[in-house]
Amino acid sequence: MSEHSLIHWCVVMTRARPLPPAERRASLIAATRQLILDHGPEVTTRQVAEAAKVAEGTLFRVFPTRRDLIAATIADHLCPERLADIFAAAPTTTTVDETTEVCLSTAADYVTTFGRFIPRPHRGGDQDEIRFRIMELWEARVCDIA
Repeated sequence: MSEHSLIHWCVVMTRARPLPPAERRASLIAATRQLILDHGPEVTTRQVAEAAKVAEGTLFRVFPTRRDLIAATIADHLCPERLADIFAAAPTTTTVDETTEVCLSTAADYVTTFGRFIPRPHRGGDQDEIRFRIMELWEARVCDIA
């Protein structure tokens, strides 16, 4: 193998696998979700890019700002499908008492986990609009739980 071929092979082997836009978005949200759960909502775009195994520029092509990435991750966590998946993954029960306990503990875990996603407040900008949208989604999921 020539030196040029070896360099080309190394460059090709280190690039992220091309993904369709929806899959790339989902992979960035999944990486962000895990980082937030591990380290809190103040994760950096560099941390997310490293965790998702992409260049930071790739991240910014999908999410123009860090705030957009965090908001998309929170919205993803609050989507009805995620809540349905969480309850579907709950252990099977055989009695009304067990079912009640599993439902309540699952709902409590969901509420607790969501609290870890809330970004720390910052002054200025469109922060109030973001808070409002997050609270709307949150209230909708609380109604779903009820």
